Amino acid sequence: GSVCYHLGELFLKYLSVDEVHQNVFCVAKLLNEVKHEANSIQKRMIAELNLLAGQKAFEAFAFQESTAFLDKGIELLPTEDKWVDYILSLDLYSSAAEAHFCIGNFDKVREHCDEILRQATSLIDKRRAYN
Repeated sequence: GSVCYHLGELFLKYLSVDEVHQNVFCVAKLLNEVKHEANSIQKRMIAELNLLAGQKAFEAFAFQESTAFLDKGIELLPTEDKWVDYILSLDLYSSAAEAHFCIGNFDKVREHCDEILRQATSLIDKRRAYN
């Protein structure tokens, strides 16, 4: 667990942004071994990597993997207010709903869309959930 996480941290420290993006599946999987004691800044960064990995997996039609990354990103959002970082949360929930739809997990689709419709502040932000 923690060895994988620390290896992921080393990748982040020594790889360029482009190299991290090229290896986002590997880096995100390593960092997903994060323990609860990680601070909110670390968790936010890992959630962003999971969003990127989830979107890349979705584009490659790897929907099951996409849902795993996106759900992990949602899990890493602050428990006290998952919508404190509005754009990140909106992207994670919207992308996760779309990925779950593609694998036929309609309970998760409904759960994520309900959350978006409760929290989104504009009709434009709700459009992916309505679709």
